[in-house]
Amino acid sequence: MNQLSLPSLCHVADQLAGVNQRRYTSLLSIQLVATVLAAVLSQLGTLFPDASFRLEVASAVGLVVAIAVQVLTHVMDWNHAWFEDRAVAEASLSASWRFMLRCVPFEGPDVDAESFARALAQELPGGSAALRGTMTHLGDSAFHPTIAMVQLRESPWPARAELYREQRLDQQRQWYARKAQLNARGERGLWLATAGANVLAGGFLVLHVLNPTTNFVGVMTTLAAALLAWSNARRFGELSQTYRSLGNQLGAIGAQLEQCASEAELVAYVAAAEETMTHEHWIWVARRVKRHVGLPPLRRA
Repeated sequence: MNQLSLPSLCHVADQLAGVNQRRYTSLLSIQLVATVLAAVLSQLGTLFPDASFRLEVASAVGLVVAIAVQVLTHVMDWNHAWFEDRAVAEASLSASWRFMLRCVPFEGPDVDAESFARALAQELPGGSAALRGTMTHLGDSAFHPTIAMVQLRESPWPARAELYREQRLDQQRQWYARKAQLNARGERGLWLATAGANVLAGGFLVLHVLNPTTNFVGVMTTLAAALLAWSNARRFGELSQTYRSLGNQLGAIGAQLEQCASEAELVAYVAAAEETMTHEHWIWVARRVKRHVGLPPLRRA
């Protein structure tokens, strides 16, 4: 089931989440770079007295840029919008697969395209203001299942099981594995960079004792703090562990899915897999959005 076979809501929410993520991370990197650059320029002013005024002005400009970017990030709220739209994208994706596999809450014979669209419109979170505006413009058609989704739902359960394993479980597990490796490398690289900045700060402190006119300790500590802020914002370590754990859980469910002997077993495995992915992602979203997001959508007690 390729991406084009999913409801429009999935595509729009996924695209907006990506845009907001890039906006937030780009502005955060600009803010941190401007802060470190301001510290460097300010210190260079003490080493080059003839250019001291120009360097101090440049340092002030760097601080102004950092402050302006911080205010812009807060006002535009792209960080929270990113996670709100990602929540909608992931929830609608999970709901689509539940519908195609006749899984809770779309398991009944009376479930049709209209009831699926109604469930998405009523139970999924609204997302960011931009997403809500786009959905209003697209209308009810954005929530309807595609023809390919309906055809898969009506196909024999072995065909549904095979497609789910290949295009949902296997692809998602491979994605988790790649992300776990990338975040592990990111965590290791930032740790080395932060440790290096702190070591250099110690070295510059010794140099400052020997030569009071040279003092780059503040620059190095500012750099270390910026790297730590970037690491905290990206949460490489936490994401690496989460992705690795999810990949292992989906691998175990996939192995069981290969042995299922009935449609009832298939539905149970699909429910377990979707619950695993939705639950972990919802916890992640709940930590990042401003308001309480409640329980994951489309669940039954």
